[in-house]
Amino acid sequence: MNKNNCILAYPNRVDDSATTFSGGSWETALPLSNLKNRYLTKVARSTDAQKANTILNVDLATNRFVQVFALLKHNISNSGYIRVRAWDDAEHTIMLYDSDWKWAWPVVYADGQLEWEDDEWWTMSWPADTNYPLFHLIVLDTPVSARYWSVEIDDEDNPAGYIEAGRLVMASGWQPDKNFSYGAGLGWMSNTLADRTPGGVADFDERPSQRIQRLSLDHLTNDEAFALMLDMQKNLDISGEVFFIADPANTIHLLRRSFLARIEQNNLITQSYYNGQRAELILKEVL
Repeated sequence: MNKNNCILAYPNRVDDSATTFSGGSWETALPLSNLKNRYLTKVARSTDAQKANTILNVDLATNRFVQVFALLKHNISNSGYIRVRAWDDAEHTIMLYDSDWKWAWPVVYADGQLEWEDDEWWTMSWPADTNYPLFHLIVLDTPVSARYWSVEIDDEDNPAGYIEAGRLVMASGWQPDKNFSYGAGLGWMSNTLADRTPGGVADFDERPSQRIQRLSLDHLTNDEAFALMLDMQKNLDISGEVFFIADPANTIHLLRRSFLARIEQNNLITQSYYNGQRAELILKEVL
């Protein structure tokens, strides 16, 4: 399978009722359980930024395949690092996977895109005051089956004095055998309200915009179309969440082209040729 093919990652195993969190030191009013909450503004917050207090242990209750890990709406500074590991035992002595320490703010610009005077010239990442939706994303080359996982954050000099995040995603990923077709579209949907004063001056109520992805999978096998796509549409409807990754191999634009989404519109699965099915999806970002 081509590693550039898109990924539709669901279900989020964090949301299972049997999944539990432990480790670190977290505010009583903003506990780790908030990472299950679908309101991204309802965050989990550590009591301070010390490494020992920003650890998160995840028990999925049984072995689950995980290919996509995402920590959404975090406040990790642009000097912070994160490490994710999978374990075979509750005592964390037998390691199955190690992401190694990763910079929480990855490179998002190619050579030549920034000027020498730009503050981000040395890091090639977003500025500290970016309004881009921040999340840390790891796409495993091969799905790992494990029950026990740990997340460590090294950001002791965080200006806020604590670490917080609004959502955790740990999901297996479906990568279609044939990628979405040419003509797919990605853009921002504005939620800003516009009005005019009696004098004709434009007045705006600015609100966060959302990414919209329209894509067509025109070469699905029967098994993909009915056992994966049709079942996904049934299970998620328009309220469930799927983490969409347009191109996991394109690291420069990985964060621009990946987001937690809901299915805005489910279209019929149609037979495009013998043993070939077509499905079109419109995905809207979860804010």
